[in-house]
Amino acid sequence: MKTRLLFLLILFLPLFAHASPRVNNGGGVWVCTQNSETSWVQAADFFELPASQRNREDFGSASVDEIFAKKLHDIENQLPELHQLLMKWPVDFKKVTQFVNFSLTSTEDMDFQTRPQPSDCPEGAASYEQLAVYLYNDTLLISKPLWDSEKMKNADRAAILFHEWIYKALREDRDEQNSARTRKIVALIFSAQDPGSVEKEVSSELNTSSHGQLDNELATFPVAPRCEALVNGVVVGSWQAHGGSFGEKGEFRAGGFRFSVETSAQDGVPESMSVLAEKTGWSTVLEAPLARATYLRLKRSQLHFRTGGAQPSDVLFWCWNQI
Repeated sequence: MKTRLLFLLILFLPLFAHASPRVNNGGGVWVCTQNSETSWVQAADFFELPASQRNREDFGSASVDEIFAKKLHDIENQLPELHQLLMKWPVDFKKVTQFVNFSLTSTEDMDFQTRPQPSDCPEGAASYEQLAVYLYNDTLLISKPLWDSEKMKNADRAAILFHEWIYKALREDRDEQNSARTRKIVALIFSAQDPGSVEKEVSSELNTSSHGQLDNELATFPVAPRCEALVNGVVVGSWQAHGGSFGEKGEFRAGGFRFSVETSAQDGVPESMSVLAEKTGWSTVLEAPLARATYLRLKRSQLHFRTGGAQPSDVLFWCWNQI
């Protein structure tokens, strides 16, 4: 079966975010096997909602491209928060996708909340299989045998692409550690629920920190952050916290940007990091929950983006613990 992907390339953005995934991640499918034959192959995302909410939009005989384009249009018009996140982290599927003729190893980051029930595959068993793996080097591997299965619908293929895009955006923007929230968001945007209910639920998911368990914890190690800005790998500015001094505000200017950081008054952990393009007014912020959570777990927090224009630049603003 010939399969076409929607090759999405976001162009003409004067300033856009860009970074490679830090770990391998990917989307998968549940495969129902009955009497030694495959009965259906469905994106795992669709099982994230309760059975009573799993009614999906009917796309008829639409192609993967057509379904993808329609859902992207719906997101733009009905889900502004999600659309803004995706535009911040564009994916060029034409560039990153590689079809392979072998099975892919599970990435073990699923954290399933729900699974197919016996009634979903009444005379057999449903097993999870990895359909796609997004490598740390920004390569998306897709298992062609699974992708081409005649038991898989085009809506499921389009859902997998959105899964990869949304999960990448959440990993880069909010240091997401598993795909549970991504699967639920994908299930919601493909569901037959009314748009108002979908917007409310998607907004709730996007505004729930996946690092909530660390939001209120204090550092158990001596904190001494140093923050640097690098443009194309070269340090262009820095700020050093004073040892044992909490609740500080640091700021420096370099390369047309203003880099700012604020530390917690309780333990000195960076609680906010921001970058402002002084000429255009564009800005990006790493909010307190994520800045704190990543620093407590990894002893570093960072903002990473790429400028557009005639001379694109790769910019990294990061704070790490010097002790």
